[in-house]
Amino acid sequence: MQFDEKNLGIRQQTLHFKLRRKTKCGVRIDFEPNLALMVNCRNADVLYSIGNIDFSQHAGTEWHWLDGCGNSFSMGLCAEISLAEARIRADRLSYERFGGINGSQTAFAVEALSWLKSKFCQRLSQIRLRRLQIYIENLIQCMGELPVGKVCALEVKKVIAKIRNNSWHQRDCLSVIVQIMDLAVEDGLIERHGLYALKRSLSIPRGVHGRGFKFCRLENLTNVLEKLIDGGFKEQHFHILLLQALLCVRPGECIKIELSWYNPKTGIITFPRSAMKVKDPRLDDFRVPVAVQVHNLLQRCLQLRRGLSKDLQRSVFLFPGKDQHGHLSNDPVSRALKRMDGSINLHGLRKMARTWMAERGIPVEIAAKCLDHELRLGADSFYQRSDLLDKRKAVMQDYADAVEAVLPQKLSYLLN
Repeated sequence: MQFDEKNLGIRQQTLHFKLRRKTKCGVRIDFEPNLALMVNCRNADVLYSIGNIDFSQHAGTEWHWLDGCGNSFSMGLCAEISLAEARIRADRLSYERFGGINGSQTAFAVEALSWLKSKFCQRLSQIRLRRLQIYIENLIQCMGELPVGKVCALEVKKVIAKIRNNSWHQRDCLSVIVQIMDLAVEDGLIERHGLYALKRSLSIPRGVHGRGFKFCRLENLTNVLEKLIDGGFKEQHFHILLLQALLCVRPGECIKIELSWYNPKTGIITFPRSAMKVKDPRLDDFRVPVAVQVHNLLQRCLQLRRGLSKDLQRSVFLFPGKDQHGHLSNDPVSRALKRMDGSINLHGLRKMARTWMAERGIPVEIAAKCLDHELRLGADSFYQRSDLLDKRKAVMQDYADAVEAVLPQKLSYLLN
């Protein structure tokens, strides 16, 4: 069977990339999301010059059907089955696998509604759920009838162009589309999608965000806290606010702290990588050195926790929610900061800490590690694997002393 670049159906550059997918039995050539050719030859380099190659000369070369979940199944030898017949067999298997429909032909609207349903089970805020619902409604209106197998970068660009003057943000729209396509891959409807490259390359203006999160300098934190005291801010909310300011982690990470993460003997809170924003399993868990003030604040949180019901005391979270299986939300604290004057938000506390470190001459690498940021330093970033815990401990203690110095007198007892 002779193959050239035309009837292979894929570009020369793409084919060179596909041919490098070496397996235990040779080289795998992907023709379509559900069809591949497994070439059984040890010296795969002979295939790099495409030209007209008779793959049937290689003993054991087989057509394989891909189920979209990383598994492949043989459909027969290449010498006995033509490319057209292999495509028919692959479509028939896909039809049977997905209960009478071809998985790649599933409408985008069906998968989008399935993704939205999964979000309702994740205890998100009502504001966030309503926003996601608006995103899905707009996406279904633009590309709901399009099969997930045909969702490509060109179609997504058309959708982004349509919502240029809409009230919802283009960045969030693109992120939702990528998550829906990730779900389609997990469900086995398609094997892969190429939207991550589009997400990295597509230049979308930041819109109303301006220069980032709203923040205030550390010396102005006193005025913010005094306004919260006058506004009847709860003590538990002050615990969340100060813990967020002292640990320098993200708001969504701070509110999820579990009791088992803190080790008083070592003075370290270990955040599992699965609970962080960057969930790369290749990275180590994020260790935060605890200053003396943070230890005292954690003891205050535990004392307040003992006054809860027995059911809530069995919760694994430092800030239990309505039941023992959930945790509190940041929404009351965020709304109080917004009602006050809107000059700062919870994430802006990280910006406040980073500004303080820059003004004190803290080295960039140490300051970045304090905030769990990754510096783009080329090859050096691959060689440097230390989290600089000892140096960060001194910095975090100095920062905690500076925060304690600007606290109002009515709140000083929380850190003592």
